[in-house]
Amino acid sequence: LYDENKKLFELEEVDLMKDLCQLPCSSILRKLNDFLSRCRSAITNAHIVAEIAKSMPSVLFKEKKKIAILESLPELFKRLAISLAIPMGDFPKVDEYREKLKHLDFSKFPLLKPKLLEEVNKMMTEDIPKLMQRIPLEESSQPDKSMLKGGIFAKLVPSTTEEDSYAINPFDQDADAKLMMGGNEQEWVVKRFKSQYDEIFESLNPIDGKLSGTTVREYLNSTKLTRRILFAIWRLSDIDEDGELDSDEFALCKYLVDMQLNNINVPSELTPQLIPPSKRK
Repeated sequence: LYDENKKLFELEEVDLMKDLCQLPCSSILRKLNDFLSRCRSAITNAHIVAEIAKSMPSVLFKEKKKIAILESLPELFKRLAISLAIPMGDFPKVDEYREKLKHLDFSKFPLLKPKLLEEVNKMMTEDIPKLMQRIPLEESSQPDKSMLKGGIFAKLVPSTTEEDSYAINPFDQDADAKLMMGGNEQEWVVKRFKSQYDEIFESLNPIDGKLSGTTVREYLNSTKLTRRILFAIWRLSDIDEDGELDSDEFALCKYLVDMQLNNINVPSELTPQLIPPSKRK
């Protein structure tokens, strides 16, 4: 029992040290993730305000209607969550939101501006992922600034040689992760799961052979993975950078999700074996 616990503590220690190594690299990711969270909250708030504005009478009984709306906020949130596929976690806390609304004039609330929302959604699903793709390049061009090194961190800095990246020691604690990312295989590692991933792809009703970013987001939200992880998975999967996923890109996306659900961290960049043959140059 002692040996088993000792092994667990050693593994936890290594994981913690790796996380500490990556702190400088992840600061930008955290800021972008916070920004995306604010965007999602703003979109949700826009829908709530617009829904309230639509339900307000033009002349009479405004105060009476305001009281009714405040009392029925939980039902309003649930209705919007279902109709717009917005996760309940994106909605504000009912009591706090109700308290803030009490002092506002509902008759002055603006209606929804679809074009503005479309621009924000485009930024979240297309522009930000493109920006994210620049981060690994900037980090690799300044290796001394992107990772903590020396002392206790020295043994945790990953090797950058091709031989070390893909040669697998079966007793390496990262052996499972290396196998999932291709190891010494030459074929596309996702291929053996492609048929079952294709069934999911078709069930999501692709248009012209592709799934929109919104559709994929709604599906991935059901995995309960954090937004930061889903953000990284989308960045790796949207190889064409068109804000949509075809069947090969979706299969890769689902494979990366399954990796993470099996406690194997997704890579910062795709190994050659993870890239679909249709996307290889």
